[in-house]
Amino acid sequence: MEELQQNVIKREPDGCYMVTDLSGDLTEADRFVVRMITENRIRSLLIPRLRSFNGRQSLYYEITGLQTLESKCRVSPLSGNEVLGLLSSLQGLTELLPDYFLRAEDMVLSFNRIFTDGREWYYIYRCGQVEQTEQEGAVSVFARDLIGAIDHDDEMAVVYAYQFYKSAGQGQGELRQLLERVLQSEQETSGEEDGPNREAGSNREAEPERVAEAAETKEGSEDIKKKRRDPVAIISFSLLLILGVFLLVWKSLHITPFSPMMLLSGQEGIAGLCFAAVGAGGLVFSLFLQQRLTF
Repeated sequence: MEELQQNVIKREPDGCYMVTDLSGDLTEADRFVVRMITENRIRSLLIPRLRSFNGRQSLYYEITGLQTLESKCRVSPLSGNEVLGLLSSLQGLTELLPDYFLRAEDMVLSFNRIFTDGREWYYIYRCGQVEQTEQEGAVSVFARDLIGAIDHDDEMAVVYAYQFYKSAGQGQGELRQLLERVLQSEQETSGEEDGPNREAGSNREAEPERVAEAAETKEGSEDIKKKRRDPVAIISFSLLLILGVFLLVWKSLHITPFSPMMLLSGQEGIAGLCFAAVGAGGLVFSLFLQQRLTF
């Protein structure tokens, strides 16, 4: 059995549905999967209804009051708590699926197929198994997209998203094991920081490097935000430099014949030299400081 890629949104009197048409002959394994996901209430799994019309079967997912992860990220980036909730609910679902003889590898990890009501996250189970290599690729793409969807000023979001991306890229086991490793690792790190024998700030020293690495994993992404210094200082020193040069030029035009010593005589020449020197020095220092803070 194949699942059509196109999904249709339908509004009916009893709610809003995402409809996925199923084509081809249903195998025994396919019928088992459909029965499991339609007849059981599995936490965090969006439960569809199976409907038949004119010989075609469709899965109706009720999405009334829900929004996709994709649409949510268009409004605002994911915070640290939201990333933690997303990964934790995904981990919990991977632990429940084997109880229903379903594979975690057959979950749909796509930003436009993951839903939320603002409190909980809901996922879709794929009807039809996929190859292990295909699922690993889907996890890597999901982890990469997650990097670009988070609030990069939120250190908690950066740490969780980057650790998930790093583990997915290295192919460290199945999805369930990968999530357990990421969440357990970060929880242990947080616990050590709160311990009485932990040196204050020891783990925070490595934080800037982890934040920088997370930003580099999404090259060319417009969603990656960098901390930049206020340009007021640069503009101010630039104006001083321009004013100083203007005064020096104005003074030189009124000196006949031209002489460097005559240029520095009078209030205009001295003021121009001071303005130019302060402006140039301050501009160089501000640009250097901004480069250090940005990169």
